[in-house]
Amino acid sequence: MKKLFNKAFEKMVGVVYTLELYIAHQVVHGNNYYFIAKAQIMNQEMTTDYKVIIINASEAGVVAKNFFHLL
Repeated sequence: MKKLFNKAFEKMVGVVYTLELYIAHQVVHGNNYYFIAKAQIMNQEMTTDYKVIIINASEAGVVAKNFFHLL
């Protein structure tokens, strides 16, 4: 799971996502994987947030497609 997570974010700039928890997966148009991750924004304040992230892995590749804030 860590390899998949890292591949989805390998070209992301400005925010560092750290995998905290694998939640589940769903088979639909490939596989959707659900994670909780810590997001650290690379600004002066080094703002930290936690998000639910959905990553789709299919024949087309690996794409991080949805980000939801945890309240």
